[in-house]
Amino acid sequence: MSNSVYLRSFTKQELILNDNETRIVLLFIFGSSEKQFIESMVISDAARGFVQGLLIEAIDSSYAIGFVEAIFRSTTNPTQSAVRVFKIFGKKR
Repeated sequence: MSNSVYLRSFTKQELILNDNETRIVLLFIFGSSEKQFIESMVISDAARGFVQGLLIEAIDSSYAIGFVEAIFRSTTNPTQSAVRVFKIFGKKR
């Protein structure tokens, strides 16, 4: 079993997430410890592509182990922004 993870690359036309959605996903994945850095960073197309690839890998990996369902069941008040981004992303993918 390989421990390597390769994120998918995207062309500019394939990018779905906007700057705000990119920040929301980063905050969801990395948590509030990186909030100041994430909120101040310039979101380039390369950053959007990286985060989109990271989101796809996280969804695919979590689906395999039922993690997404566990997150939503264990969270009494999920971040509405993150939930909205996931729904939008899921519909566009």
